[in-house]
Parts: sequence; C-alpha cells; structure tokens
Amino acid sequence: MHYEKIQAPIGFGTEKQTKYVGRRRLQDPLSLERLAKEISHQTGQQQAACETTLRYMVLAVEDAIMDGRSVDIGIGTLSPTISTAAADNAEDVKIRKKRVLFRASKALRAIVENMSVKLISDSDDDDDDTEPEGGDNKPTTGGGTGQNTGGGGTDSGDSGGLGDDDGPLE
Repeated sequence: MHYEKIQAPIGFGTEKQTKYVGRRRLQDPLSLERLAKEISHQTGQQQAACETTLRYMVLAVEDAIMDGRSVDIGIGTLSPTISTAAADNAEDVKIRKKRVLFRASKALRAIVENMSVKLISDSDDDDDDTEPEGGDNKPTTGGGTGQNTGGGGTDSGDSGGLGDDDGPLE
C-alpha cells in the first residue's frame, strides 16, 4: 500500500488546527470483470462463467441485505445496520441512517496488518524508500469496518467495493 503525507485541518468547531497526516494513495480498483479474469486464470474456468457467478453472488448478497440478513462472504461479513437518535420515549425513536457494515475476517485483517506500507513523495511517485509507521512498517487498522485508519481526522479508507477500472492487481 502506498501513502502520502498531507496537511489537513484537525479538530472540532472553531478549534481546528492544520497538521500533517498520512493518507493512502488511491490505486486502480479491481473491477468485477478483472476479478473474474483472475479467478479464471487460477481455476481454469472460463472467464465468462466466473463473471456470471460473481454477478449472481452480488445479486444474492443484495437480496440477503434487503431481507435484513448478514452475509459471510469468506473474507468478511456484510451486515445491514441502522443509526437512531436517543429519545425519552419509544414513539420518538427515529431512524437517522441506514448503511451496510463490512467486518473483515481474521485472515483479511492479518493480511492488512502485515502488508508493507510505502511513502510516496511528490518528487518520486513510485521509488521512494519504505518509511515505517510506528517503527514496524505496519498500518494501523480500524477493526475492518472501513473507518478512518490514517489518524488525524482524514478518511484514509475507501469504499472497498469492486470498481469499474481494469487496473493492475497489487
């Protein structure tokens, strides 16, 4: 994973200060089509069959989420959740937000914990030396929920979804 150092406002309300924080450098997302191609290469199955299977898996996951069920997809669990405001009586409880949470599996969290992190400078986008974070060259993790993992108040995560670009695997 690559990251860069940026200046960002930190704090709440009028008490904001500008500090330097690390932010993950975005890579090309792995599209469903590219994922199917990779699975095809690994399994010997036809790419079209792999892509069809993945598309039906997505539909099955969407149906389960619409039914209010969690889905274990092997690399983690997708769960529909709600947020509500506290109220003095039950009639005043209102749903503020609905979303899907992803909780990474232990194996996926271990992969992220052990991945190398490389600093990208403005003058050299690909060949900078690795800079350890916290002395052990490991990123901090947010428990697999996709929340801020870069520290300092900037969103260092991404959507975690399958994109539309056929970028290289890394």
